[in-house]
Formats: sequence, C-alpha cells, structure tokens
Amino acid sequence: LATASGQETLLRGLALNDGLIDGIKALNHIGGQLWWEEDGSVLSRGGSGLIRNLDKVIHVGNDIFNLWMIIAFCLGMPARLKITGGESLRFIDLSGLRRFLPTLGARLTNVIPAQDGLPIRLECSGILPSEIVLPAGLSPRFAAALTLALPFWESRVRISLPANPEKRAPAVVEQALEQLERFGGLVRVERT
Repeated sequence: LATASGQETLLRGLALNDGLIDGIKALNHIGGQLWWEEDGSVLSRGGSGLIRNLDKVIHVGNDIFNLWMIIAFCLGMPARLKITGGESLRFIDLSGLRRFLPTLGARLTNVIPAQDGLPIRLECSGILPSEIVLPAGLSPRFAAALTLALPFWESRVRISLPANPEKRAPAVVEQALEQLERFGGLVRVERT
C-alpha cells in the first residue's frame, strides 16, 4: 500500500525472509521507495506512487503472492513487463489467469512455449471494466492482491467474488479489506 500511495510508512518486527525481501525489491521496480533494516523494520520513503508505462523485467522470487501483487497493481495502468521468478514458480499453472486477463485489458504470455509458469510477459492497457467478476478457480490470494490494488487503479471498479456456500469472502480477502480500512482514511471500502 505504501508503494501504490507514495506514503511514508514504518512497519516493525517483520520476519525478514526471502519472500519479503524479494517482494520489497519487486515493489521498488513499480514505484516503491522501500527498504528494510536488520531489526525487522520495513520503511517507505514516500514518493509519487506507482510508475505508469512500465517496461521492465521484474523478479518476484519464489513467493507467489509477490507475483499476484505485481500483476494486480500493474493491471490498473499501462505496463509491459517480463516477470521472472524462482524455481518453484516455473511450474505453476497460470493458464486460468492467462484466459481471464483479457477481460481486464491485459495479456499474459509464457516466455517458454508449452510451459504455464514463469517467466511470463504481461502487457496491461490500464483500461478496466467497471465490474470484474472473478471466475471460480482463481487463487483467493490473487483476489486479495486485486482487492489491495483496486483503490489505486485510475478507474472505479467493483470486484465480484465467485459464489460460495458461506456467502463470505475468503479469509485472505477479508484480511486485505481490513488492511485497506486501516489505511488512514485514504481508501473507502464498501462491502455489498
């Protein structure tokens, strides 16, 4: 959220694992001004937020949530990326996402033919529909990343989650909504 908004931020007591470090580095490629300190603090210098018209290579490491965050934030603006990752993301199945993204004005192609994982190329127009209906089968963590990115897209968009018997959002989406509600009044969350 600090990357997208350009706000100064300080988080303390985080476990500085590879996933977090790779995520910080990836977010810095799209406009973040983040750094970490050995005591588990992650800080943001502020800045102007997301960079439009990106044309970069971004490495997301082995954490799939880093991948989801980069894709989600870049959907809301014109961008051309090549996204690489660690060994564990080479063999993930992105075919469902590849079929879904054209409805959001984006295209995902695999760099290695006949392989559904990373590396990929992502092209985003930044032109989004007014409502996004997420198909069943997409990761709830991708839905959470979209939820976090949604307020920072240039157009107002409503996300509808797939129907489920409990009529509740997945726990990770609820956590994303809670984070947005705590975001200092800059973001308004509506649940319907």
